[in-house]
Amino acid sequence: MSFQGDVAGIGLGELLQGLARGGKDGVLNLFGKDLVARIGLQGGQLYLVNSPEEDPHVWRSRCAKAWVKDPEAERDPQRRDAIARAERLETVFAMLEAPNLHFRFEQGSLPPPPGGAPTGSQQRGSRSEGMALGSGRPAESPWGKGMSVEFVLLEHARISDEVQSGGGPKEHDMPRALDPGQPEKGYELLLAECDGKSTMVEVADRLGWPLRQCCGVVNELVARRAVRLATPREILASALQELEDGQYERAADRFEGWLDSTPGGPPSREDGELLAHLWERGQIATALGYVRRRAGRRLCRRLDYVASDLEQSIELWRRFVELHGACGVARLHLTRLCLAATADASPDADTLNELLRQARQLTEAGFAMRARALLLAVRDLAIDSLSVRVDVGHRMLAAGMLEDASEILSAAAREMVETGDLVRARRLIGSLLVEVPEHRAARDLLAEIENRQQRKKRRTWQFAVGASVAVVLSGVGVVHIKNEAELDRRVNEITNLLDDPDRGLALLDEYYPRTAVRPERIVGLHAALDRRRSEQQQIALANWNNSCVEIEGRIERGELLLAVERIVGIGNPPSLDDVYVRRLRSREELLSLIAGKLQTRFETSDPGLEAEPGALQRESELLADTEDILEASRSKRLHSEFRDFVDHVDLLVMQWNTRRTERAQERLAKASRDKEARQDRLLSSARFLAASGELDRSLEAYDQLLEIDADESVIEFVKKERAGIAVQFEAWQLALEEAAAGEHASAVERLDQAGLDLTVFPLPWRVESQPSGAKVTTSDGTVATTPFVMRTPAGVAVEMQLELPGTLPVTLTVEMPQDRLVHLHRNVDRAVTSGTRIEALPILVGSDLVVADRNGSVRRLGPKGEVRWERDLDTLGGIARTPRFLPSRPGWMLVVSEEGNSWLISVEDGQVEGPWSAGCPPIQGPEDLGGAIAVLFNDGSLATWNRTVEPVVSSATSQVYRMAPEEDAEYSERLENLVCLRASTGRDTDMGNPWNAWRVEVEEGMYMVRLRNEPLRTFTAERFGRFSFVAWEKPSSSAPDGRLWISDEGGLRSYRP
Repeated sequence: MSFQGDVAGIGLGELLQGLARGGKDGVLNLFGKDLVARIGLQGGQLYLVNSPEEDPHVWRSRCAKAWVKDPEAERDPQRRDAIARAERLETVFAMLEAPNLHFRFEQGSLPPPPGGAPTGSQQRGSRSEGMALGSGRPAESPWGKGMSVEFVLLEHARISDEVQSGGGPKEHDMPRALDPGQPEKGYELLLAECDGKSTMVEVADRLGWPLRQCCGVVNELVARRAVRLATPREILASALQELEDGQYERAADRFEGWLDSTPGGPPSREDGELLAHLWERGQIATALGYVRRRAGRRLCRRLDYVASDLEQSIELWRRFVELHGACGVARLHLTRLCLAATADASPDADTLNELLRQARQLTEAGFAMRARALLLAVRDLAIDSLSVRVDVGHRMLAAGMLEDASEILSAAAREMVETGDLVRARRLIGSLLVEVPEHRAARDLLAEIENRQQRKKRRTWQFAVGASVAVVLSGVGVVHIKNEAELDRRVNEITNLLDDPDRGLALLDEYYPRTAVRPERIVGLHAALDRRRSEQQQIALANWNNSCVEIEGRIERGELLLAVERIVGIGNPPSLDDVYVRRLRSREELLSLIAGKLQTRFETSDPGLEAEPGALQRESELLADTEDILEASRSKRLHSEFRDFVDHVDLLVMQWNTRRTERAQERLAKASRDKEARQDRLLSSARFLAASGELDRSLEAYDQLLEIDADESVIEFVKKERAGIAVQFEAWQLALEEAAAGEHASAVERLDQAGLDLTVFPLPWRVESQPSGAKVTTSDGTVATTPFVMRTPAGVAVEMQLELPGTLPVTLTVEMPQDRLVHLHRNVDRAVTSGTRIEALPILVGSDLVVADRNGSVRRLGPKGEVRWERDLDTLGGIARTPRFLPSRPGWMLVVSEEGNSWLISVEDGQVEGPWSAGCPPIQGPEDLGGAIAVLFNDGSLATWNRTVEPVVSSATSQVYRMAPEEDAEYSERLENLVCLRASTGRDTDMGNPWNAWRVEVEEGMYMVRLRNEPLRTFTAERFGRFSFVAWEKPSSSAPDGRLWISDEGGLRSYRP
């Protein structure tokens, strides 16, 4: 049992799946444009069976080309079977993409292979181990392993995606591995074959792959820069090498590859020179016999550009025509070249005969326009042969060139009349008048011919002897004249039916049956009617097929209703002869396309349960369109092709409505489930938001929940929960207002009373710095600039670091929300460290300092803290009083310790003189008293130093001048370039600068430095424990605003205002 049909309505994939699932065993024959395949089905598996159209010599030839270095390659059946199997699979892949296919399924067992069971037909060398065919079961078929339908469809989709991702290489491209020594894992076998000398077809044949699979993998490797394709120049050079080696088939493939990889038109100069060289050596003439016809024409066209003259091109095309004689295009081109070569002379007989033969073939094939173009080339040529000119005229008549044909045939007939050949002239003019009955010059010539024939007959009668003979002859003449008159009448009657050739032929057969001998004029008239009938049938065929093409275009654009109405409107196909019926397109094909489109619409238009309104509207429109198509098709239900189509569409509409009804019911059920699920989600969300501190959003969720239809008990439950959240939300808002007003303790207490988790609800607090503009980086990476507001929960520690250029960074840890003002202390200008306190003011010596501490150390320090000299004095109480320079001894200063010892020290090199001891501690001084340095000791003695370490000692009461009491001075101590405030005096802890408006205030933990009336220039300095003194340095060129000196437990340091 067998059945057949078209694949267009269902698709080849669906057909294969249906046969496999139905358990059908047999052979599926597939026919398409330039495609023929046979697929065996057995046990749900597919087997690649050979088709009768296969030529085993092709597999031998491809083996020889793929393994060119192995002379016995074509005798290896394993290689041939692998190539044949891959090519059959390639054909199946191509048919999966073909638009229109016809199939015939023959049920039964698989046919036996022509040469026995194939061996070694397994592929090799895909990414890892090749494309795994079949399901892995042992092969039970003589055709090798079977394949599942799903496997074939998936492999086709995968390979097609790989090829289309970048265009992919073509069949005659030549791949070359860029690094064959280190191939990518899984590609070793393929890269080993990419030697730059083999085409894609040869590589695929050696691997046993379908061509598109090989192209897809190579395309992937090209994208990875592991493989490159040969340039056109390299392909042409490879063709030359193959010619040198005598491998003409491989050379032909490379010529095709070169043609495919270069643009049309003239070749490049280098390629042209190489082609000309090959032509001169005769190698291309040999290779033309191996190239395919179309590629051979393209190659000859390229050689036309490099030919030295027209004769060389004619020789080339003659060679091609000898090798491919059936190529009408090549013969036509050769004729054109021959005519061009004889532009100034008459063409030879062979050229004219070839031209007329081609014109006749084109006209009979229905290509009258091409025949006219060809005949125009000889219209103005001077042709000597009368018979040839007559043939040219007849060909022009057949091609519809009535005016040109009339001119040529009339001139030929006139020439026949002049030579006395009246019978041929009359026959020729008769055939012309059949096609162009209104041609006046032809009619006049016909009348002239008839008159001449009559005169000739009368002259013949005058020679008759005897009256009886004359009587008989005259009777015969009368009968002859009557017969001629009747013939003319019938010719005119039939000629008037030229526009209705069927009636004309019927009338002609009635007057002159086919079995009888017909006059020459009737024979010509019959031929003219046949040509006219053929032309009308060609026009009817073209009109019908054009209508079908127009309908097919509407189908492709999705205008299915218009296409159906058009199919209904065009009526029945024209009645044509068998030669044209084969080319007549059927309405069944168009209806099959429409059915396939409708099926696709049905399958792809299901919007699903979660459809948008637009998708539902689109489905409704498609359904309405399908119902309109069904209604438009019912009027033609009597025709068998429409009956099947209407039944199919009717079933589709029924399935569509059923699907919509079931979906509507499911949507109602789903809506109920969604409502319950939404209530659960909103309740969970409201509770989660409340626990997360987002009370406002929690209230919104409760409000949304109350808007949903629900039972009364559920509504009361939700309202009760919402009321509790509303109370907490009000407390939260009041707490925020208190925190914004700085009442953070009250805000925390309110949150606690409302039962809110303090760690969840953050309160705002302000962070300020002095100076402002500090960069703040929190522990979570947040960055801000002071002043700013932070929001943190109570009890959650927040660590932040404040930084500002010119100040010391501060790290702050805050656990409870509270407004914070952070003082950023100024960077230290100069610092002096010591193992003990420094209570003596520093002595400024240029940019150096002389510093004395309570350990008895006196040292001179450079600007960067470098020690220029240091002296350790033997003292128990140390030095707490500022050394003073001796006015009478420049460069030397007096140093007095707290137990009463004194030294003179040179500030230049640290030279020491002394000590001298007073025996009791000093209570005041050293001070400058009129050119001498004086110190008042505890025993009431007053010592004064001028130049030596030993002073002049006297009673303080006996001196003419007395030292001013310390408590009466504005500053604790005042030098020429320093004033200070000491902690030991017990005075106020602030001191102004006598030289400008700066003022320093000693506060808990810091020193506040302000500039009068300019609060933005206030800064602070860090304080370490108890301070010894603060001092202002007099402004200088190096310090225009002076310096602030501070001595505390952190040592001695200075700051620039």
